[in-house]
Amino acid sequence: MLIEIHYRHYQFYANMFVAVLIAVVGYHIHVGWRTFGLADLATVILEPIFFFTSRDTLQKYYSRTVQLFTIQTFPRP
Repeated sequence: MLIEIHYRHYQFYANMFVAVLIAVVGYHIHVGWRTFGLADLATVILEPIFFFTSRDTLQKYYSRTVQLFTIQTFPRP
């Protein structure tokens, strides 16, 4: 359950990265490419955050999965 949380967060941030990109392209197709405003500034700020956060949560998911399936041996006293 706790490992699944990292994967769900990865899905959220990765999908937000794609959704914001599609929304901004659709916006510029509708109003034209010559206007740059607040939506473009927000895209420039949010896209790297969504990208790097999705990569970080995916890496955490992989490392926690490896920890879960790794057999730990303890030395005998």
